[in-house]
Amino acid sequence: MATSNGQFLRIQPLPQSVNIINSAAKHNLREIQAEIGADSRIDPTRTHLNEILDGPNTAADVSALAKKLMLDAGITKLRKNACRGIEVIISLPTSHNCDKPLFFADSLKWANEYFKVPTLSAIVHHDESEPHIHVLLLPLVNGRMVGSEVMGDRKRLQALQTNFYEQVGARYGLTRPKAQPRLSAATRAKAASLILTTLQSNPDLMDGATIEQAMIDTLARHPEAMLKALNLDVPSPIKPKKSFVEIMTKPVKPEKPIGVKRSQKPIGVFPAAEIGNPLCSDRGSAESSSIEAAEGSVPAIDTASNVVPFNDYQRSRDSDQSSQQWDSDRGEFVSKPDPSKPSVRAGAQREVDRMLKRIV
Repeated sequence: MATSNGQFLRIQPLPQSVNIINSAAKHNLREIQAEIGADSRIDPTRTHLNEILDGPNTAADVSALAKKLMLDAGITKLRKNACRGIEVIISLPTSHNCDKPLFFADSLKWANEYFKVPTLSAIVHHDESEPHIHVLLLPLVNGRMVGSEVMGDRKRLQALQTNFYEQVGARYGLTRPKAQPRLSAATRAKAASLILTTLQSNPDLMDGATIEQAMIDTLARHPEAMLKALNLDVPSPIKPKKSFVEIMTKPVKPEKPIGVKRSQKPIGVFPAAEIGNPLCSDRGSAESSSIEAAEGSVPAIDTASNVVPFNDYQRSRDSDQSSQQWDSDRGEFVSKPDPSKPSVRAGAQREVDRMLKRIV
């Protein structure tokens, strides 16, 4: 957790869950057997060294205490996204020489005086790499659950760190760490690669307990501590490169259609009176036809292509067309000769044939 003699204090709202107080207390009181094992950071041989400085000694009683305090304040129901608890964690470096019991007692006293809300539980852990205290707070102020007010904004959190340093940390030889700049995902990836390369070329560095714990705790999410332990500089920020797909699918502002004046509308939104035959637009202006259709009139047929211009009227009349008039190549209804009626062209051809017979 902490490195060198740097002060380590973290405050966090508990996840929004009805039973979150019970779950947090179970972890702090070591009631979750699955957390204790060969792959765990918890050393079961030292768990008996843990100390309860405040609150009940079972998670069920801690949860019951929180419910009682809320009921006494007249709170019987909370909204789903309400903050039900706040946890303060204060840690000491492993190699730091000080009166640890007195330090944690003073840390708990500071938390009670600074936040001025009920303390549900305060437990010191000695069974992990660094001794630390968990303080569970109930964000109950003047009969209201106000987790956001207790946590405060960024400015309040900075003031909190300063206040703890002045009241407790400085008296025990801790230093006030400077705020670390937040690294981008690309920079974190480069930093992790740099750390791994350094360790591969200098494997003896892994024998140090501080380096090993720093890697376990922070390498995946926060490589800053490992960089400091290896005396490596933070890599310069890397501007992430966008992929071809991200570039091509980036939202852009709609462009003005080419050749369209401000007084005109883009293609596809001309009024019905200006719609021409869409299938004959490449015939030239002399052969292009337009519809001078007034409201309620029937659109004219383009005699050059035998196509009824497609507009709202045509859309409403498609269902009335004969299936023999459907042109699958064009994907619309067209005017085709009715085979049940005599063709004008066929009649004219018969008349020509009769005239030729007379001449012969």
